[in-house]
Amino acid sequence: MQQSVEVDGDGTRLDPARSSIAADGTVTVTLRRTARTFVVAHVPPLRHLARLSATATSRATP
Repeated sequence: MQQSVEVDGDGTRLDPARSSIAADGTVTVTLRRTARTFVVAHVPPLRHLARLSATATSRATP
C-alpha cells in the first residue's frame, strides 16, 4: 500500500495511487486536501464536501 506524501505545509498531499509517468513521458499527478471550514467540520453529513482533489496531466515537448 502506498502512502500519500505531504507536498506543502498546508495539508496538501500527493496521491501516488492516482499519479503516474507513462512511457511517452506523460505525467499525471493527483493532489488531495481536506478544506478546513467551521461548518463542515461540525456537521457530519457535510464532511464529504470538504474533501478536495485535483488532477493534472502534462507531457514535455521535444
